[in-house]
Amino acid sequence: MKRLIALGILFCGVLLAGCGSGNPDEILQKMHDHYASSITNAVKERLVLPDRFSTTGDLRISHHALPSKLPAEGTITFHVLGTADYSEAQNPKIDQEVDVTVDEKIQSAPNQPSIPVQGDVAVHIRILNQKFFLQLAKLKLLAPMFLKTPLEWSGGASTKWYGDTVQTIDDAVQGLHSSGATTIQTFMRNPKEAYAKIPAAVGRFVSEVHLWKAVSMLPSQNGNYRIRVESDKDKMIRSLHAYFDTISSLESMPSAYAMKSKQDIDRSIDTLNRTLSEGGKITGILEVKQDDYAFAGFDGDVVEAHGKKDAHVHIETGDRHTVVSLTNPDDPQKGFSFEKTGEKLTMTVAQKAVMTGSYDGKTFHAEFFDGDGRTLAAIDAAIARADALGVSLTGTLSLPRQEVEITFSDLHSILSNGRKDFDFAVIGTAAYQHQTLLEFSITSTRKEVQSTDITEPATYSPLKQLGQDLSALFAPVTGGILPRH
Repeated sequence: MKRLIALGILFCGVLLAGCGSGNPDEILQKMHDHYASSITNAVKERLVLPDRFSTTGDLRISHHALPSKLPAEGTITFHVLGTADYSEAQNPKIDQEVDVTVDEKIQSAPNQPSIPVQGDVAVHIRILNQKFFLQLAKLKLLAPMFLKTPLEWSGGASTKWYGDTVQTIDDAVQGLHSSGATTIQTFMRNPKEAYAKIPAAVGRFVSEVHLWKAVSMLPSQNGNYRIRVESDKDKMIRSLHAYFDTISSLESMPSAYAMKSKQDIDRSIDTLNRTLSEGGKITGILEVKQDDYAFAGFDGDVVEAHGKKDAHVHIETGDRHTVVSLTNPDDPQKGFSFEKTGEKLTMTVAQKAVMTGSYDGKTFHAEFFDGDGRTLAAIDAAIARADALGVSLTGTLSLPRQEVEITFSDLHSILSNGRKDFDFAVIGTAAYQHQTLLEFSITSTRKEVQSTDITEPATYSPLKQLGQDLSALFAPVTGGILPRH
C-alpha cells in the first residue's frame, strides 16, 4: 500500500515541479508553474462548445453467424439527429430524434428454420420553455417468441405528441427513486456552464499539486539544473485535499469519480497521513532544463522509515530518447522499464520484453508478449494525421491466441471551426479464423449553426397518457403483459 501511494504521487509530482535562476526553491516553483499553465490552457482549448449546434450520430453493426458459436445473423442500427440551442441560459432548447432498428435471424436449433426478429423504434424529443415533449414516431415489432402477431404503432398515433412540465416529470421520477435519480433538469443543464468550470477547477488543482522540497543545489549538467530533492509530507496532504476539492466542485463529473461523503475524504487523507508519518520518503536528483524550465529527468529512491530502499526510480526525457524504469534494489532482475530511442520502443518486465515496437510519426507498430515470449497482440497503424486538432489513421489489431483480427479502415477524431465543430468515426471489420464476423461503423458529428427552429407542438396529451396508449396497443398481441395505468 505504501509503495502504491508513494509511487502514484511521485509520478504526478515529477510532472508538476518548478523552475528558477539558481535558487532551488525558485526553480521548483517555476517548473511547477510552467506545467500548471500548460495543462490548464490545454484543457481550456479543448472545451469549446458553440451556443447553437446540430449533431448526428450513427452506429451500424452487421454480424454473421458462426456454427456453434453465434447462431444468429443480422444488423443493428442506431441513428441520432439533433439540434440544441443554449443561447438563453435559463431556457435551453433541445430537439432530438432517435431511431433504432434490429433485423435478426436466429437459429434456434440445428436444421431448423431461422426465426426472424425485427424491430424499428423511433422517438422524437423536444425540451423548451421548461417543458418536455415526446413523440413515438415509429414502433414496429416482429418477434414470434414474444408476440402473437406483428405489432405496429401507426396512423395518427405516430404523429401524436405527449408532454408535461419538466418539474412535473422530475417530481414523479424522484418519487420512484429514493436518491440518485437522473432528472430532466440534469439532462437540460447547459454543458457550456459545465465546460467553463473545468479549466478553472483543473487550474486550482494543478497549482496545488506539489511533491518536493529542495535539499540542495547541485552543479548543472548537459544544460540542465540539478537539484537534490525529497518528498514533502505536508505538500502531499495539501495535494490530496486539492484533488477532493476539485472533484467536488465539478457537478458534471460522473458519480464514480466523486467521493460520497466527507467521511470518505477524511478517511483517505488519514490513510495517507499515517503512511507518511511512518517516516518513509522519496529522495533523489531532479533535473530541469535551463532554457524552458521543462522537466528533464529524475533519479532517486523510495526509502522506508528505517532507511531501506524500497524501489529505485529513473526517468529521463529528450527529443530522441526517453527512459522510465522502476527496479527493486534487492533484486535488480525484478522491475519495469520503458525506453524510446529514436523510432524504437521497448518495454520490459523482470528483464523480459513484454512489448517492442516503433513509431516514426507516420506509422506505429507494437507487439506484446507473454512471459514465454509468445505474441499476445500486435498493432499496426498508418497515421495520416496527428496534431493538436485531431488524429486520423487506419490499422489492424491482431490477437493471435484468440484467432481474431480487427481492421480499422477509418478511425479519426477531428476538431475544426475554432474547435466548435467535431467529426468522429470508427469504421472497420472483425474477423475470426480469417472469416469476417462483424462489420461496424460508428460516426458522430457536431456542427455550429447560426439559428435554430425549435417550437412547442401545437397540441399534446399528458405524458402519462402514453403508457395507457401503449397498453392498449400491446394487449391484443401479448395477452395484456403491459398493465394499464
